[in-house]
Amino acid sequence: QSSMETVTQSSMETATQSSMESAAQLIMEVLPTLSTTELTNHCAESMDHVMPPSFTFTMPAGKKLRDYQKELAATGVDGTNCVVCAPTGTGKTLIASVVVASHLAKRPDGKVLFLVNKVPLAEQQSQEIKQYIPDLQAQFITGDSGIQLSLFQLMRENNMVVCTDGVFVNELKMSALSSAQRLSLKDITLLIIDECHNAKKNSPYAMIMEQYIKIKLDGHEKSPKRLPQILGLTASPGAGENPQGEVDKTLEHLLNLCALLDAQGSIRVVKENVTELVHFSNQPDFDLLKTKPRDSSDLFLQLLHSTMRSLELWVEKNFRVSCPHARQFQAYENWVVSQRNLSELRHGPRERDLRIALNHLQCYYNALKMYLDLNQSDAIAILREKIILTSKHKATSNELEFQKVFHNFIEQAKGIQSPVQNPMLVRLHQLLHEQFCNDSFTRGIVFVTTKDTAQRMCYWLKGIPQLTGIVKPSIVTGQGKEEVGGMTLQMQRSTIEQFRDGHLNLLVATTVLEEGLDVPACNLVIRYNHVTNEIARVQAQGRARAKGSRCYAIMIMDSTKVLQEMLNKEKGDLTLEAMEFLPEGNKLEIEIRTRQEQLLKDRERQQQQQQLRLQQCNHVDLLCKGCDAFICNLADVRVVGESHHVIIDDEINTRCVKRGPTTPTKKGEIELGQKVLCGTCEKEWGVMIKWPHKGLHYPAIKCKHVLFYSDGRKTPYRQWKGIPFAIEQYQ
Repeated sequence: QSSMETVTQSSMETATQSSMESAAQLIMEVLPTLSTTELTNHCAESMDHVMPPSFTFTMPAGKKLRDYQKELAATGVDGTNCVVCAPTGTGKTLIASVVVASHLAKRPDGKVLFLVNKVPLAEQQSQEIKQYIPDLQAQFITGDSGIQLSLFQLMRENNMVVCTDGVFVNELKMSALSSAQRLSLKDITLLIIDECHNAKKNSPYAMIMEQYIKIKLDGHEKSPKRLPQILGLTASPGAGENPQGEVDKTLEHLLNLCALLDAQGSIRVVKENVTELVHFSNQPDFDLLKTKPRDSSDLFLQLLHSTMRSLELWVEKNFRVSCPHARQFQAYENWVVSQRNLSELRHGPRERDLRIALNHLQCYYNALKMYLDLNQSDAIAILREKIILTSKHKATSNELEFQKVFHNFIEQAKGIQSPVQNPMLVRLHQLLHEQFCNDSFTRGIVFVTTKDTAQRMCYWLKGIPQLTGIVKPSIVTGQGKEEVGGMTLQMQRSTIEQFRDGHLNLLVATTVLEEGLDVPACNLVIRYNHVTNEIARVQAQGRARAKGSRCYAIMIMDSTKVLQEMLNKEKGDLTLEAMEFLPEGNKLEIEIRTRQEQLLKDRERQQQQQQLRLQQCNHVDLLCKGCDAFICNLADVRVVGESHHVIIDDEINTRCVKRGPTTPTKKGEIELGQKVLCGTCEKEWGVMIKWPHKGLHYPAIKCKHVLFYSDGRKTPYRQWKGIPFAIEQYQ
């Protein structure tokens, strides 16, 4: 018996022996004899009689479990691993609650772990499930929640814990490194994976399920108590990496997902109650509205292009490099960033001039993108915000020339007043005016690509006289610093609450609202020159759940985004088609087993490579990006928690200085202290971080602020996940 099974003895006593026996007897009787539909109906109608009082499933007053929800819950109620696939807003959490209640009825000592991939979802899912199972003891935990109890302790004291995927991955890592009691897969009886389409490659979900598969294939599959039941939830599993839209490749992707999630019961979609699902999902497809592009004779557009060309010519003349990409494409900015990263490997005034020129080019690129999306005033505003005209070094002649170029641009722009409005904005204005004037109860979301676009569009909306008092907009962006357009979780929730109670009726949002935050049903969803993938398309469409909803995608005709939007629609349809070809029963089990064996072989090969990468750390030094000063050996860096990379070398204090307020800023379980700067040139390296309950206090280094020196070469990396070396977990 595991320690978890021992400590749950008290929870078993909450249910009488007779109620447990009657629940078990009923399930054993109905499973062999009832069809899927009969079984789900029987379970739903008899729920109060089957379950011990502490795990009674209860629908809110005036509501009842729908037939399509019973259909989707059936495989999970049966105890079989599966993925539930249903549109956003059709009750996947409710379906999960039915499975949880049924599971705990059969196993009053059971332990449920509900995994989410975004912080806001943890509390949200915990609260919603407790609505359906009122006496359920449930707790949520995230990396920022500041809860001092371990995941093991939380699970010991509750029937269910909801946590972020990273928290559980860290727990599994620590269980392998520490003798302390840690939560492992054998301590869980039901594992629910929300937004399970994110289980791919090296994602936290994939790492968790690979451990599951390893236990299974090591021969423990004959002992059911050793492995939890798996329930995946998704609005769409996606078509995978399939640019040509081929059914065979999509089917291959779906089989790989089933293998990774050990979904012996396949991907469950509604088949018997489609009419009811369509009635309640109420989600219209996106109406693609194509507008004309800005005219090439536009004077402000010409000014932007000519200014960028002058900087490009300077770079080409002095460094013999030129960009092969058109300025309006993302590839152009990628090229600028890569050239700047390369320039950071060298020091001196000439290289500094190149970095400044490239920084200015990136700022003009951002202004160009803003002008194509919005207005001239927005492009100038973003340029003023982004461009840096001051330096702690004495300005060189070239730097002074770049500053002169900027000031000349601003002066010339003052004399330009475009007589033609942005065609996309004109179309957006028409849609909003028509919708909100005809329906004062409208709730809408406009999805945009960047935080900057969201902010500037919100300013524009508030300045339109015809919409004043009718449209009440605000922004919702991802978590981050407010000065760069980010929001705290509390700010996000506050804005959504105002949207819920009617103080706001239009949200201008980035992708953060496609998946994660609980948003009230809308009747208007607009994707404004914004396109990602087929899964995000389905999720955005799922926000339009109110009766009479309308969905639009506003894009420039003949653009690559229009082509991508059309491909995403095809891939969404292809996913549904491919699911019809998924094998069932023994054939699916054989497919899953074969793919799982191959997956572990691939992972073993990767782990061997990782061991080599760990050994390579001894031959890699971290250098200051500003002056090449030695910081530490990479072998003296450790990962703490989910993502913090700290330096454990005691000598680091002789190589750095600390600046800033001495009073720490609390952020969840950590405290952020002073900035850590180079002791030679005072370039920023990172920040001091303290984990009070762990007794840890180290400088955390930022990957983008250092150089990796190995074999006589210096290499910059923007993110830790992009380095070709393995960093040890802090023990």
